[in-house]
Amino acid sequence: GHIENHADLLGLGTIPWMPATIAGASSTIIGLRGDLNLTESLQTWFEGAYQCGADGRWADEQINAYLVNVGGKFSLQNRQWSPAVNASYTHASGGGRDERGYFRPWMDYTDGYNGYLFHPLLSNIHIFNVGGSLKPAENTSLALQAYYYLKADRDGFVLSNPNIGSGLTGIYSLGNDTREVGWEIDAILGYDYSKDVRCQLVYAAFLPDKAVREQASFLLLSQGGIDAVAHMVRGEINVKF
Repeated sequence: GHIENHADLLGLGTIPWMPATIAGASSTIIGLRGDLNLTESLQTWFEGAYQCGADGRWADEQINAYLVNVGGKFSLQNRQWSPAVNASYTHASGGGRDERGYFRPWMDYTDGYNGYLFHPLLSNIHIFNVGGSLKPAENTSLALQAYYYLKADRDGFVLSNPNIGSGLTGIYSLGNDTREVGWEIDAILGYDYSKDVRCQLVYAAFLPDKAVREQASFLLLSQGGIDAVAHMVRGEINVKF
């Protein structure tokens, strides 16, 4: 809402990575996901999606975009504290000045935020994730997750997902050969009150890299990057119905 309206005020129409909506445009996403348990302790998965159709912008061009995700988790459920490690890689296509290449997520973040603080929009980005977890008590878990973000196209845009409603301001860099967005570290303390109710306390820190330190804020249209580390403490109660 806010970002699309801001673009309309500038006469730009719908921003290229946002869902196509003008004149009833609606893109098509075709996807495939597979899960493979190689051993009792090792879980792996892969997922791919291709997006096509009208882009909903004034030029009425066709979208040609894709997303891939692969990952795995190794856990020892029968050992003390049930240690587990995980790793994953996600790539959503971008396009720089060729707006047709931006992947436009519709029903994203069903499997997590890819970082509680930055939670990037799945467009024009590479996401590298490694982490681990322990269960020091039956209903209590501790987890540490690390993420590194790179722009897929150095001339393109990267920003937090505006559909979530909190996080860092969008960062842009056009024509400056800068891809490195930054790191995020999340520490999570969880308590399962019941099988349907989970409480979590999250600490997140975002460490900016070149694309954030040297570039302007897109939403503010102002020059000057962000050098300081961003911090967040967040409490959650998750209820399943």
